[in-house]
Amino acid sequence: MGHTKRHARAEKCEKTKKDPAPIASLSQSQGAFGGGSSRLNSKKIRRIGAAAAILPALDHLVSPTLSWMFAPAILHEFFGDAVIPVVIFFIALGLFQLGWIVIILKSSNRSLLALGILGFSFSIIIYFVSTQTWLPFGVPPQPLAPFAFVIKALEAVFVVASLYLLRTRATTRA
Repeated sequence: MGHTKRHARAEKCEKTKKDPAPIASLSQSQGAFGGGSSRLNSKKIRRIGAAAAILPALDHLVSPTLSWMFAPAILHEFFGDAVIPVVIFFIALGLFQLGWIVIILKSSNRSLLALGILGFSFSIIIYFVSTQTWLPFGVPPQPLAPFAFVIKALEAVFVVASLYLLRTRATTRA
């Protein structure tokens, strides 16, 4: 009797036996961010790029605006006589970046994506140049700031996501 119970339990286990590699099957069925495939599709890349661009855009809009309103002396200390052009530049950059969040989520226009890549790349390059040399309008070299590295890293994520979208569009058209 004990033998048949063990045998019945063994058969039941065989019938309900789970996949021997559940992690492998999970990664194949749900992908890195959930969903239906293990490859990153353009919708996921769009979301990653847009999410990465939100903080830099808000930083470029809010920081100079609030500083101009509540701490203009600090802005004068950092930027000298070029305060107004610098504030205008950062607000324009923030608006540009907010616009590109919408573009990366909605548009499939390759030219717009390329323009966004150039704009974000320019923002990254201008920051690192500004830490080494004087910029137009008399802006003195700026100190390296840890938070700025985070902002530039997020902008780089946007650039990489946009490049990926351009590359996938180029391969799907070919």
